[in-house]
Amino acid sequence: RQDQQIKLHGFRIELAEIERTICSHPRVRQVVVDAIKSSLVAWFVPDYVKGNVEETELLFNDPNIQRIEDVILELQDIASTKLSKYMVPQHWIPVNYI
Repeated sequence: RQDQQIKLHGFRIELAEIERTICSHPRVRQVVVDAIKSSLVAWFVPDYVKGNVEETELLFNDPNIQRIEDVILELQDIASTKLSKYMVPQHWIPVNYI
């Protein structure tokens, strides 16, 4: 196939549609979604991640910055509201870059 459509649990899933939905969140800079084994996984770059892991840890612990766990909950909420249940990633992984 030339597109990013996959078949998972009997459903055809357009990965780009999931990525567009997740990127609509103001705290997400980039996202990549793929299927690993039988699960959808979303790797995303939060908009406040800069530099190396140590800086990221400091930013995640800054009380003025939204906690990454809260961002993931918001992303799950947006995905489950705008996408079919079978298109919502089961795993969310924040990364420094994609």
